[in-house]
Amino acid sequence: MISLKEVSFSYSDTPVIEGLNLEIGEGERVALMGPNGCGKSTLAMLVKGLIIPNEGSIHIDDLPISEAPPGKVGIVFQNPEDQIAAATVEREVAFGLENIGLPRDEMLARVDESLKRFGLQAYKRHPSHLLSGGQLQKLALASAFAMRPDYLILDESTSMLDPKSRLEFMSALDSLPPKTGIIFITQFPREALNFERLIVMSAGRIIFDGSPEKFFSDEDKTTSAAIDPPVEFALKRMMGNL
Repeated sequence: MISLKEVSFSYSDTPVIEGLNLEIGEGERVALMGPNGCGKSTLAMLVKGLIIPNEGSIHIDDLPISEAPPGKVGIVFQNPEDQIAAATVEREVAFGLENIGLPRDEMLARVDESLKRFGLQAYKRHPSHLLSGGQLQKLALASAFAMRPDYLILDESTSMLDPKSRLEFMSALDSLPPKTGIIFITQFPREALNFERLIVMSAGRIIFDGSPEKFFSDEDKTTSAAIDPPVEFALKRMMGNL
């Protein structure tokens, strides 16, 4: 379980997250939405352990975040070029595994498994910088998957993709082991409908935690959060007001 208790974080003197409490269970897959600057990416970095809260505590499966094993929590950023460092596809997937000292035979097996899982086998020795945007995101996902994370954070990982590539990326998530917990940060309301639980943030706080259908059906909630509902929910409102 991911557990945050009374977590606050500020950049210099500017508070970004204030007194946040949140629990996400093993294997639970959660969508996270909110306007720009509400603290979504900061929350992602806190859970990954890339930054330390000013107040409060974060535990991953009962361990303080500072003691969680490497790879326990994986992350894929909005722009894959921000995290892809190796010259070829194969070397990129192996990068994290080499850093944790995985035996060579196991490392090669994991690399092959990850490339196959995300349809990148044909690009094994392909230069990373020549991949398309969708392929780069799949490579970032394959690299994270190779570390066998128990939890995976996807920080607006589909925002730079075209509609076809977004669908392919979402389908790739279905191939992850069921026990993998996911925090899926998105700006696309329709993507949130793929998850049973939706968390909405505003000004560093959680303002909604429940089913996407309940949120999108409530005009007051979507208006206050400045989030437009998917078309079918907007149409239902229009029909109801006739």
